[in-house]
Amino acid sequence: MNIKVILLIAFLITTSSLNSVHVFADAKPVQDNEINNKESTNHHKDPIPFKNLYNKIYSGKATLEHVKQALNSDDTTKLVNTMHALYAMRLNRGAYNLMYDMWELKNTEETDINWKIIGEPPVRIALASTINRIDGVKSRELREYIRSFKYNDDEKLRGQVLVALGLNGDPADVPYIVEMANSNNRYLTQIGVSSLAFMGNGTAKKALIAMANKHYDTPRGKLVIDVLKRAYNVVPTATQPETVSN
Repeated sequence: MNIKVILLIAFLITTSSLNSVHVFADAKPVQDNEINNKESTNHHKDPIPFKNLYNKIYSGKATLEHVKQALNSDDTTKLVNTMHALYAMRLNRGAYNLMYDMWELKNTEETDINWKIIGEPPVRIALASTINRIDGVKSRELREYIRSFKYNDDEKLRGQVLVALGLNGDPADVPYIVEMANSNNRYLTQIGVSSLAFMGNGTAKKALIAMANKHYDTPRGKLVIDVLKRAYNVVPTATQPETVSN
């Protein structure tokens, strides 16, 4: 599991109590044999638990039918989770085509997934982020859609924007993410700091170092320092950032 995923999971576990929309954050995926045993026992008569469907999708081992079952949920959080997890299914032609169909809202043939919620933010923001990371052809349209919610009154939508922009990794979005990370909104601060870690580029690293020095010896500063150390192997002091020796 790469550092982006580790930080995403660690961060979202700490903020789940805020009733935010977040990526599913299990510390350990359910093993395939456990999933298969449960499915065999059910003989496919009962719905497969979402956790099992998510693990299959996140690991890239799901079938198109598994993806559709997950997308049939009426839970916005689960659908957001699924959209982010679909990145692992990018080499599956059926899942790849379905992602584009969902973006274009071509719901004439697929009646067994929840088109109503899929057509609304924040699910659509998560979908836009995933397609943007897979295929650069639509990047401008997708990024513009995500950015159109940057100052939405709903903080949960802004939280999803921060996650999406962080995963997209465009240095042009660093000033906005820093703005949110420096805000007085604890929820957006935490997501903003983590999103700078997701980006994994020099611009984001410099922004985090500046934040660490600005907020040194405060709870916000301690969060930034911890994220810097894990994401960029840097420990800033009040006056001078230092590289951690391996």
